[in-house]
Amino acid sequence: MPPLASEPRAAQDGRSIDGLGPLWMYLVASLAIVGAVVLAGAVDRWWILAPVMCVFFVSTFGVIASILRLLRDSGDTL
Repeated sequence: MPPLASEPRAAQDGRSIDGLGPLWMYLVASLAIVGAVVLAGAVDRWWILAPVMCVFFVSTFGVIASILRLLRDSGDTL
């Protein structure tokens, strides 16, 4: 009968698991969006919403790209 659980992947090929990258990217993106919204509240003009939405879309793209970078890893050893 084969074992139910195998060794963790990091122990098999010597690579570390870097899951903190997307978490840090999410933190930075959240702070950037909050800063942009505070700036929009301070300016109190309609035109400021365009740069705020650009910050939002760039931050969202950064978070998704960091997650996809981890998912793209094929598991091959270096």
